[in-house]
Order: sequence, then structure tokens, then C-alpha cells
Amino acid sequence: MENLIDQYFYKWNQHDHIEVGKMFQDNSELIDWEISVFGVEDITNATKDIFDNCPDIAIKIVNKIIDNTNNSACYEIEVHLNDENNAILNVVDVIKFNNNKICSLTAYKR
Repeated sequence: MENLIDQYFYKWNQHDHIEVGKMFQDNSELIDWEISVFGVEDITNATKDIFDNCPDIAIKIVNKIIDNTNNSACYEIEVHLNDENNAILNVVDVIKFNNNKICSLTAYKR
């Protein structure tokens, strides 16, 4: 499972919204402090919107806790907007898996 999550963040940092979307189950959800979307198509489109609006955005993994028993993980990440203010968002992602795909990702901004 850890490898799958690391792949997710790698593809995210490559700004590959199509490959990011493929990591989610058909009936999955993506929720953060600004959006709440359901299903692969909406998740893929929402991810593309992020990349379009923040073309230099990047994620750095700070810490991770993997719970293989419950097919879930908690990742502490820094979201580097790489904008004119060099803004960095401190975020915690709670990720749940089913059949080697993400079924839920909830992001909390700290």
C-alpha cells in the first residue's frame, strides 16, 4: 500500500491528472477544504483544475503512517504553491484503499 501512495504523489508531482485519476476507484471521493468530488471523472477534472491554476505546485512528504490492517494511511505533506509568495500549505491527507485503488482521500489544511 505504501508503494501505491508513493506512486500517487509521484504522479501528482508530475502533474499527470490522467494517471492520478486512474489511481482512484470508480465510486471514490476526494474531499479537501475547497472541494468535494465523487467518481474518477470528477476527481480527474478537479486535479487538472489544480494543475491549471497552480502550474508550479508540488508536494513534499513530511511524515506518513500506514495502517495495512485497515487499508488506510495518513500522510503529512507540504504543498508548495511555488507562487510569488512562496506559499506552503501544511496538509494532512487521510487515504483509504480498496482493491489496490484509492477509495477515499480527505485532505485537511492545518
